[in-house]
Amino acid sequence: MAAAPLCFLFATPEHPYWIAGAYALWSWYVGLNVGLPSLMFKLAPRGESSPYVAAHFGVTGTCYAGATIAGGYVLDRLIEHDGVSSLVGSWNIYHCTSLFAWITRTLSVGWLTS
Repeated sequence: MAAAPLCFLFATPEHPYWIAGAYALWSWYVGLNVGLPSLMFKLAPRGESSPYVAAHFGVTGTCYAGATIAGGYVLDRLIEHDGVSSLVGSWNIYHCTSLFAWITRTLSVGWLTS
């Protein structure tokens, strides 16, 4: 799943199939969506799983919403400041954000496994 943003770096009008690759990689979220609640039910004390599940979905939903809003705000400010024109070689702001997304997601995997 962490490699999905890399597909957008390679996607062009001549090679649109890379976008299908990103969606194929994102399909692995099924494992998280099924595995995390299942793990919470198994690890919670018997009869006490409701608070664990409620806390998990409350916190993660708030984090997802905050990250989405903050990311959109930062992207809008960057576009206002620099525009969408090339920043590094032929790469524009969208290439740079896809690279940033891949790097941070990959680093988070290492952080979570340590």
